[in-house]
Amino acid sequence: MPSAFATHPPILFNTHGFLRDVRAVQCRFETLVSEHHHRPFTLTDDLGYTDAELTPLAERLFGGTAWPDTLHLAIVTGEPAIVEQCRGFLDAIVGETEDRGWQCWLMRIVVDGIMAMCANRTLDGLPMALRVRRRKALRKTLRSRRPYRSDDGRKCYEDHMAYARQNQWLCATTLLRWGTPGQTTVRAARQFMMCHESALMLIDDGECFTHGETVCIDGADACPGTAAPGTSPIDDYLQRLRSQADAAYRASTRRQQIAQELHTSRGMQPSDSDVRYVYDAERLIDAYQRLQYDDMPTHTELLTQVLLYDEPTGMDLWENPVYLFDMACSLLGCTEGFRAARFFETHCQNQHAVSLDLLEDHVRVVRDEGLAQLPLRIVGETQELYSQVDEVSPSYRTSLHHYHRRNRADAFSIILDRLPARNPARVRDIALCFADERYDDYARMVEPFVAAA
Repeated sequence: MPSAFATHPPILFNTHGFLRDVRAVQCRFETLVSEHHHRPFTLTDDLGYTDAELTPLAERLFGGTAWPDTLHLAIVTGEPAIVEQCRGFLDAIVGETEDRGWQCWLMRIVVDGIMAMCANRTLDGLPMALRVRRRKALRKTLRSRRPYRSDDGRKCYEDHMAYARQNQWLCATTLLRWGTPGQTTVRAARQFMMCHESALMLIDDGECFTHGETVCIDGADACPGTAAPGTSPIDDYLQRLRSQADAAYRASTRRQQIAQELHTSRGMQPSDSDVRYVYDAERLIDAYQRLQYDDMPTHTELLTQVLLYDEPTGMDLWENPVYLFDMACSLLGCTEGFRAARFFETHCQNQHAVSLDLLEDHVRVVRDEGLAQLPLRIVGETQELYSQVDEVSPSYRTSLHHYHRRNRADAFSIILDRLPARNPARVRDIALCFADERYDDYARMVEPFVAAA
């Protein structure tokens, strides 16, 4: 039966360039492991290891996750369990991409993250550097039979959530870096950050779990692995809701009022992105406060209906849990937005009030400085703490790493969703600039782009 939903443009993926870089990491990793094989274990409290060739490549491929540090840890310690873990990770990328296609590797990463979030025990295979350890604790851990496991329930939960978020980040940045710079790619990357099933549908060629695609590995960088056009009922439903919201925004008198307020306070004309952020935030706060005592279906329940071709009807836009969830993630970022929506749906009023306070803080930043500065302010909360990271305990340092990566993921997803969509390639470049922590370049690129909207 033909799909009732839109067919999206195919996402082309530079498989050759991607595999070339992964193989370069493999080659350099094996060289360094061999060189360090006969050296004594002299790891200090701070890993502090870099290699001029391996480190930039690993950060380009896996930055924002614990894998670059795990590769370094394997090299410095020479510990067979960690070395084999790194080899297995890299071999799986190459093998799965060659045998079944890049889509299948990304899907497996997503599934691994979901399994981590749902697991009630420590999973095998979590990257060893996910948690910072002192030298003595690391040696004790390395002597254990399963070195990447933790028996502490709280630490186990923190590590699983961090691993799941890092997998979402890895999928999104990989797709942006190696995929077609089109609107479908940007949307799929954002939905990876939100852990939406629709991201998988947007990249799926319909054969990923059968025989996969033939991957080009011998041509030039321009030779892509091609995904057939996909369909995503969730994405289509979200886009229809957003089209309704766009029409209401254009017709709203509040839009002109906000623009005038920002013009008066700044002395210059605000961008439409600034106005829209303030407008959406006001509407979301009002909706949450008005509906906080109402019994409503969760956004997950409604999305399940959508997947079953049974879209909910007769529901006001700002009373639709799917749209409220979508806007929370759009305005607060994928992590804080998810928390805000979850607290609202479970009637955790004290925690939800904290989320609304955070959103009001974001609105003040946008009113005073503009949307382009909001991501920098979000990551700036942990940047100063990072300057003192060597002076604190490993437990606090691990929490700081997790917190910083959460903030960076929130800021990254805000960039993907709130920047003007007229030039997806430019949005992709700006987002990757931020993901690579080239914040000066980000500021230089984003200001004129937002102002021109």
